[in-house]
Amino acid sequence: MVKHGRTDLLSLLLWTFSRAWLFGGIVLLFAGCGFAMYRSVWLARSVTAQGSVVKLIQVRDEEQNSTSYAPQFTFKDQQGNVYTVNSNVRTSPPEFQVGEQVRVRYIRDNPSSAKLDGFWQLWLVPFVCCFLGIIFVPAGYLLLRLERRIALPAHALR
Repeated sequence: MVKHGRTDLLSLLLWTFSRAWLFGGIVLLFAGCGFAMYRSVWLARSVTAQGSVVKLIQVRDEEQNSTSYAPQFTFKDQQGNVYTVNSNVRTSPPEFQVGEQVRVRYIRDNPSSAKLDGFWQLWLVPFVCCFLGIIFVPAGYLLLRLERRIALPAHALR
């Protein structure tokens, strides 16, 4: 009798986790593809400029006991206006050095939305979402198969 109760609990846990991981993975894949399409359109509309890193903003994470760095950079738009922008991507160790010349991409109508023209600076969010989705979908599917395989003998015994 106790064994039957454990099987029911295991089935319930597998049922819950398999569907949560499968659904979460699909959501992450769609989000990653959406972010990638958005970034592709943004890149097609953007123009490039030369800039330079003027500062590395140090961000301390007390919980993880770590420090990461976000570059602050300046560039001139096509009209000659100078902009200073903080990157929203932090790395440890720093990806850039102060004074380093960098290529910058921005939208003509909104130069303050500038991004550094590097893989991780542009593609971090779509990459992470798709990577996690690729992990969660098969894991959820395998848990779903396991749950069904365990549930079949339990139903056959009744």
